[in-house]
Order: sequence, then structure tokens, then C-alpha cells
Amino acid sequence: MKTLRLAGLCAWLLIFAGQQAYAQFYLNGEDSGGLRWSSVETPTYRLIYPAGLDSLAREYARSLEKYRRAVGRSAGVMPGEWQWGRKTSVILHTHTATSNATVVWAPKRLEIYTNPQVNETDPLPWIDNLALHEQRHISQMQ
Repeated sequence: MKTLRLAGLCAWLLIFAGQQAYAQFYLNGEDSGGLRWSSVETPTYRLIYPAGLDSLAREYARSLEKYRRAVGRSAGVMPGEWQWGRKTSVILHTHTATSNATVVWAPKRLEIYTNPQVNETDPLPWIDNLALHEQRHISQMQ
């Protein structure tokens, strides 16, 4: 019985040891090393985005600044109000299938995954939706 178990274990080890993995897994901030980055600044934010996507970055910048006051009034604190002259970094991840955004405290930044959700039922455009929702988190973290 022990010999059978040992043989089975050896067989599984040989099967998995002989396999090569060609997969790649991205986490936050692990975009392709070949990407070149550009940036644009607004009065409150510094947007960092892959080079060549200037129009997308300008659209996010416009939307973030457009909804800043409305979010500040409803949250009680303007996004970026307590930063003492420093701008919040906004990183646009465009080379991913993920649809979401996250606000991180240290170092303070907003990371946006620009791919819109496939089954989105919200009538608000994706960019505006993220601008409103994530600025709320920025205000809460202040």
C-alpha cells in the first residue's frame, strides 16, 4: 500500500516538474516595462498615463476637476484640500482588462483602470462615475 502511494506521489511530481509556465500576473502598478509614461497637471491632480493617450488623460483630468466641488460639498472636505500644496497622483492603467479604481494612502494616489465595465447599467459615463466615486474616497481619507 505504501509503495502504491509513493508511486502515485512520484508520478504527480514528475508531471508537474516537467511543465513550464508561460503565464504573467499583474498586480497594482505592474504595467508592461516597455510602456513610456507622460503626465499632465491640473490645479489639484497630477495624472500619469501611458504616452500617446493624451486625450484620455485630458478627459479624466476634466472630469476630476469638474466634480471636485460637488464631492467636497457632499463629503464635507474638498478632495486635495489638506495636502499643503502637494497634488494627488492619478495613475491611469490602460493596458488591463480590469474595470475599477483604488485610492491608496501611502504614497497618496488614485489608481484608475480605464477599461469600462462590460455589463454597466449606470447611465453615467464610466469616466464621470469613477471621478465622482473615487474622489469621495480621497475626501474620506483626508
